[in-house]
Amino acid sequence: CSSDLHELEAKLVADIDANEKAKTRMQIIKAFAALAIFVGLVYGYFWWKDQEELQRIENAKKEEQSRDAAWVNKLSSAKYGDVLYSLSGQNEGVTSLAISSDNKYVVSVANDHSTIAWRLNDGSKFLIFPDNTSSNFAAVVYHDATVDSDNIVVASFTTLHATQLLTGTSQWMIEAHSDWTNTLAISSDNQLIASGSSDKKIKLWKLTDGTLTQEFNGHTGAVKSVAFSFDNKTV
Repeated sequence: CSSDLHELEAKLVADIDANEKAKTRMQIIKAFAALAIFVGLVYGYFWWKDQEELQRIENAKKEEQSRDAAWVNKLSSAKYGDVLYSLSGQNEGVTSLAISSDNKYVVSVANDHSTIAWRLNDGSKFLIFPDNTSSNFAAVVYHDATVDSDNIVVASFTTLHATQLLTGTSQWMIEAHSDWTNTLAISSDNQLIASGSSDKKIKLWKLTDGTLTQEFNGHTGAVKSVAFSFDNKTV
């Protein structure tokens, strides 16, 4: 009778142990199933966002291609001296214009402190940059090969401000002169920018970071225009 009790006790313990193991296995299976569902939902969300972004990019490309086609057609049918676009958006006199290296955008600056990038293929505003605190007197566009991007430099009173053309991201800003900065010029190798000012000085700066490399003194009046020679050896 004692042995029967021991056998019954052992069986009960074994059954309980088996039940606990089964419960543990089931909990593990449920946890893995919940994790798989969560991972699937996260993956699905990001896949959907990626598809949405790809569709947006594709739509933007199609719109750009349509504008380019219309622009080519407009150019081909235009006669010498025809006005292709009349761009309006600045409230005071436009002081300077510059065209991007791919000939797709024109940048205008004005006395109302504004800087605007326009699409050449349809004349629409592409980007309006934050207003400077003073009138803008000059603007130039150059291509930064290190990041494959066109940048603009705007002269506003005594400062020079470099900004990415397509994003409006600031690259650098420097206090360049002690009086109005009237004119800018870019070297043909896109390494230097020259600035001329009413302080009678011409200065050369590195385009990468706005570091001053050279200063020229000799004018007795305001410098109104600067230009580089073809070999960039003379300003």
